[in-house]
Amino acid sequence: VDSASALHLHRIVREAISNALRHGGASSLRVRVRLAPDGMLMLELTDDGSGVPAAVLAGSGMRNMRTRAGELDGRIDWAPGTEGGAKVLLRMPLEAGA
Repeated sequence: VDSASALHLHRIVREAISNALRHGGASSLRVRVRLAPDGMLMLELTDDGSGVPAAVLAGSGMRNMRTRAGELDGRIDWAPGTEGGAKVLLRMPLEAGA
């Protein structure tokens, strides 16, 4: 990815980690990155915290994450974690912004 896309990715990951620690009280976090067969970059952050409160979903940090995902021509979603906590899922074309 180009440097602008890398900066967006960095800030999305940083915000997701901050939210997991600050709002979810997570003690562990797993980050997975993979290239899907359709050429999409898949980024998944899963924590063991308390989940994502509705108030946090409406906050400026989450709004910024959505905006950054859009700048990457991608999509970001939040879901319950596999074993509690929260999961952040970012899907974007590897050639973002191209």
